[in-house]
Amino acid sequence: MAEFQATMGGLLQTTEHLQALNATLKTRLAGASEQISRLQERLDRVQLDNMIDSVTGVGNRRLLETCLPRMIAKAEQSGEPLSLLLIDLDSFKEFNDRHGHVIGDDILRLAASALKQNSRQDDLVCRYGGDEFVVLLPRTSLEGAVLAGNKVRSAISARELRKRSTNESLGRLSVSIGAAQHKTGELAEALIDRADQWMYLAKEAGRGSAEEPSPAGDAPRQKRSIRSPRLVWQPAYECGEVLIDRQHRQMFDLVNELFPLPVAEDRDRRIMATIDKLMAHIAEHFRYEESVLQARGYAGTEEHRMIHAQLLGEARRLRQSLADGQDVLDDFRLFLCRTTVVEHMLGTDREFFSLFGR
Repeated sequence: MAEFQATMGGLLQTTEHLQALNATLKTRLAGASEQISRLQERLDRVQLDNMIDSVTGVGNRRLLETCLPRMIAKAEQSGEPLSLLLIDLDSFKEFNDRHGHVIGDDILRLAASALKQNSRQDDLVCRYGGDEFVVLLPRTSLEGAVLAGNKVRSAISARELRKRSTNESLGRLSVSIGAAQHKTGELAEALIDRADQWMYLAKEAGRGSAEEPSPAGDAPRQKRSIRSPRLVWQPAYECGEVLIDRQHRQMFDLVNELFPLPVAEDRDRRIMATIDKLMAHIAEHFRYEESVLQARGYAGTEEHRMIHAQLLGEARRLRQSLADGQDVLDDFRLFLCRTTVVEHMLGTDREFFSLFGR
């Protein structure tokens, strides 16, 4: 009996010791967990600080490169649309060179503030680099991105720039905007590149214009809604040959018909009809232009004919892809605007203007 009591007493002491040790370990574990949590919070703050642009207070490129692939994956999983705006500040370098980097930083902060104030809570605003910003728009179609871009453009252009020290007016800031909606299977870099191409066209076409996604030939600083972007003919585009100039101008009008983004039930039929009419016009124009150049003895006629054949071949390929149900309308419109109009008609064609005294 004494031996049993001694054994029980030892077990009780061991149990009490283990309970005390367990309580100590729990206290230490709780303290360690708290320390780890605090350390993680500090690490998260450091990481967040590394992803915030120090000048504007919006996300930086690192944050964009971290979040965009995740948002793409989420959009593909949910089936919801994801769009992107690429915003470039017009004439920023001139502002910087003329007024200094302090004014330049103020301009960047003004633009960032306007972007944040005109974005939704779930939108992500990042400084992409230099004078470029990106806005990621979850659950937003291309049409919605166009409206968002127009809102941003109006908000930025409405703010008058003033020099703090003297209150001197520095004018108003304008922006060029490219909009793009993510396509299934498209990588982040490709999405940004498409928006960048539309932004480039906006800038080429005229400062202060915002594009969905098309160029415009408005005069610099002319205010224009992003809802109905248009190619606008300018006398400077004329070569001096009456019918060539008339055909070029008609091409502007036909290309414009592809950009209102119709939402009626016969949308696809109307788009295809417009494309067929445009391609027929382009083919007829190319034939006439080649005949005029040959009659004038233009040395580059054969090379020009080959370029025409390549352009028509690519247009027909895209048209067939569209007819087969592929999502290439955006690519087709970019091809027509950038390659056919900006690069060829307003670029390569200018090489023969001298034939007509231009």
